[in-house]
Amino acid sequence: MAAAAALARLEVAFLLLAAQAACEYGMVHVVSEAGGSQGKDYCVLYNPQWAHLPHDLSKALRDWTSSVLCSPADLPARGFSNQIPLVARGNCTFYEKVRLAQGSGARGLLVVSKETLVPPAGNKTQYDEIGIPVALLSHRDMLDIFKSFGRAVRAALYAPNEPMLDYNMVIIFIMAVGTVALGGYWAGSRDVKK
Repeated sequence: MAAAAALARLEVAFLLLAAQAACEYGMVHVVSEAGGSQGKDYCVLYNPQWAHLPHDLSKALRDWTSSVLCSPADLPARGFSNQIPLVARGNCTFYEKVRLAQGSGARGLLVVSKETLVPPAGNKTQYDEIGIPVALLSHRDMLDIFKSFGRAVRAALYAPNEPMLDYNMVIIFIMAVGTVALGGYWAGSRDVKK
């Protein structure tokens, strides 16, 4: 009985790890629309199976956090026309939100969540249908954006290029090899003295 319960917990942990494998971290770069070249980057969580994040900084961010964008009634009269709407998480699926946003002309969708950021998931048919990126932003970061820049901002979702070489791994490698070499030298020098 205990083995079956442990196996069930292990399966759940594996499924959670597999679900998280589809998510990546990206950035949203925010600048004030009133002017000024000072901007700030915020970390977002996205699923590259919806659409990959671009590397440019020329799309507008529109504040629609008062809407959850779960029905056509939540859409603005003029649509989103080449913008990235910022909407609250709500009770509908990511697919429903992104389908409405894409149909209204949005270039991406930024979902604000007060809870833990969960990767925006869907199925293969939904991934094939959607051509705009979907990302999650924490509520705390949204409040910081509005505090720092006001509500008239320009922003772009992007994924910075990752370096070819992770310097942290070089340091860990040097520490590991150095520790083994130092231990081998110390052990060898003790045997020579005996």
